[in-house]
Amino acid sequence: MTGTTQGPEDSEISFVVEGLTAGTITIAALVNGTQALYKSIPIGVSESSSAGDGMPVATTAPPPEQWNTFTSADGPVSVTVSHSGPIGFLKVPPVDVTWEMQAISGPYALVPQDTSFLPPGRIEFRIPSGAPRDGLVIASLDRETWTILSSTIGNTSVTAPVTISGTYALLGPVPVLATTTTTAVTPIATTFEETPPSPRLQPPRGQVSGVPRISSRFVPGVQSRCGNRQ
Repeated sequence: MTGTTQGPEDSEISFVVEGLTAGTITIAALVNGTQALYKSIPIGVSESSSAGDGMPVATTAPPPEQWNTFTSADGPVSVTVSHSGPIGFLKVPPVDVTWEMQAISGPYALVPQDTSFLPPGRIEFRIPSGAPRDGLVIASLDRETWTILSSTIGNTSVTAPVTISGTYALLGPVPVLATTTTTAVTPIATTFEETPPSPRLQPPRGQVSGVPRISSRFVPGVQSRCGNRQ
C-alpha cells in the first residue's frame, strides 16, 4: 500500500490490515524525500525453539549467498539483492532531468534508505509499452543531482548494478518534434516582347519570284524569234 499525504510534519497516520494472521508489516515514510520512518511490525506470535538444558548450542556457518527479488507494488521496477532484508519501493515526485532526458518510469525510492548491498545487487526497470529502446538508461538521484549508471538494455527491460538503496528512475531522450518550414515564393513577372514580322520583299517589276520575265515586243517590218538560233 502506498500513498501521499499532506499536513504538518508532526502528525499521525494509521493503517488497517485485514486478513493477515502471521508475518511482518513494514511501514516506511518519507518527508520531503528523506526517510522519516521505517518500522517493521510482527503480526501473530512466532514459535521459538530453545535448546535443552545442558545441551551445547550448535554454531552455524554464515549462510551462502541467497538472492532475493523484490518488486514494486505497481510492477515496473524490481531489485535483486543478497544478504539483505526486505526492500520496499516508494514512488516519489519527479525531479527535473538535464542532458535533454526525461523520466520514462519512476523515480522510486528504495527503503530502508542507506542500505548497502554487498555483493552489488541489480535493479531492473521494465520498458513501458511504446517507449523507444534507444538511449534508455537507469540513473540514481542524490538530492538534486542525477548520476547515470552503467545500464544494459534488454528486449523488455533495462538493468543496472546497485550498491546502496536510494532513488532510481528509468530515463530516456526527450523526443525531437518535427518542424515544418514554409517558404513564401514571390512570383516573378515575365514580359514577352513581340517581334514585328519582317517586311516581305516585293520582287522588282518585271521579275516574279526570282524568275526573269521575258518581254516580247513586235516592231512592224522586223521579225523576231525567241529561242536559240539554229
